[in-house]
Amino acid sequence: YRALVLWSPSASNGDAAIARSFGGAARFAELAAQANAQGFVPYETDWGQKQQLSGRWFADLAASRPADALAAFAGDLLVLYGDADEVIDPALMHAAALGAPAARSVQEIILPAARHGLGLFSEDPASVARAVSETARFLTEHLAAAVPAEVSAGP
Repeated sequence: YRALVLWSPSASNGDAAIARSFGGAARFAELAAQANAQGFVPYETDWGQKQQLSGRWFADLAASRPADALAAFAGDLLVLYGDADEVIDPALMHAAALGAPAARSVQEIILPAARHGLGLFSEDPASVARAVSETARFLTEHLAAAVPAEVSAGP
């Protein structure tokens, strides 16, 4: 990939970072055990979305290695998040910006007062507009060079 945009990312491997949004590590482990015993556990997000999280979902999350993949990424990176995120600690999202030493370039944009969904799950159209416009700007800037001249010139 030539360019990558991460919205509200966690820069840690495994499931430790997401446990915060489930009420802490103990509650997260309790839900995982229930999902393993019953096949799934019902869960409702802070935004009212109802989900059925399977034991496999918990296992896959525990085995995930996003920080390792990010460390190996060699393209241009944009890390965009809100400083009022209630799901992922903003320090972990800042760590994502620092966790790509092989990246060609790294930009970090912090949206003031934006929560985890960057306004998509709340009444915050200004944060949504800024997140979308910054993403479009970044991708246009970093992918334009990848388009052959005969394609970008048109007929």
